Amino acid sequence: MSQILGASHYYKILGLSSGASLHAVKKAYRSLVKEWHPDRFHGNIKLYKKCEEKLKQVNGAHDWLESHLSGNNYNSTSAETTGYAYEQAEQDRREAEAWAREDARARAEEEARAREEARVKAEAKEKKKKRAEERAFAKKQNEAAIKTFKRFRRLARQGIVEVQFRLAMMYRDGIGCARNQKEAAKWLKKAASNGDPKASLYFGFAFAWGIGVDANIVKAVEMFQIAAKKGIAEAQFQLGLLHYFGFGVEQNYEQAVSFCREVMEQGYEIIQEERHDVCGHLGRKIPKRYFKHRKWYLLAIKRESVKTG
Repeated sequence: MSQILGASHYYKILGLSSGASLHAVKKAYRSLVKEWHPDRFHGNIKLYKKCEEKLKQVNGAHDWLESHLSGNNYNSTSAETTGYAYEQAEQDRREAEAWAREDARARAEEEARAREEARVKAEAKEKKKKRAEERAFAKKQNEAAIKTFKRFRRLARQGIVEVQFRLAMMYRDGIGCARNQKEAAKWLKKAASNGDPKASLYFGFAFAWGIGVDANIVKAVEMFQIAAKKGIAEAQFQLGLLHYFGFGVEQNYEQAVSFCREVMEQGYEIIQEERHDVCGHLGRKIPKRYFKHRKWYLLAIKRESVKTG
């Protein structure tokens, strides 16, 4: 009597009605093993333990029923059962191998995802560290620039010409201070009046393009002439361009060629790009037509160099 009750209990665990065949028992067992396999719930401890307990019950029910049903089948239909058992064993083996492959694939994908997540986290951490280092470096540089600016401003007020020019550049580029083109022009004017040729060149650009002062091409020419007389090749190049097109001066091709020769004799490197940084003024109110005229003048210089060559 207890044996009958035990069978009913095990059938119930597998979700089968009493008296189900061995084939039905094995099919139900395989389905339940897939459903309650603990490896599916690695991330949840409670579910993992519950699955382990459930799987123990399923395995126990399967083993008990298989043992009793196999014995009954063999005693009644020995030959038929042997063939069926072999086929069933082969099917079980194939399904077990398939399950193992699927499990291995799932584990490999999970490991790959874990590695990718670790890599992304490491990259994010490295980028965050790099940004922090860059901010710290920029802060340090800015603090140094502020100190330099304050020192230059103090020395410039004392009349040191070279420092006056460098202070103008700091105002122009916003280094160590807020960008202020009017202050830059003011200090360029002081440095130029004190005889700094570079200041004369840059003050000429300020007048040419109206940066920090009202645009005045005639005054630009005057500043370029002062710088050119002191051997500044860029000033000579600009004067040649102005004479070539007659901007601020009377158009004079011979004078333009003369300036062109002086530039080439000094080995002045002429940048060929149409839009390049002209003494740090690119993107700061430089008229587009300047680059067009400059391109034409470069072609004239090229022709002249061929003639002189």
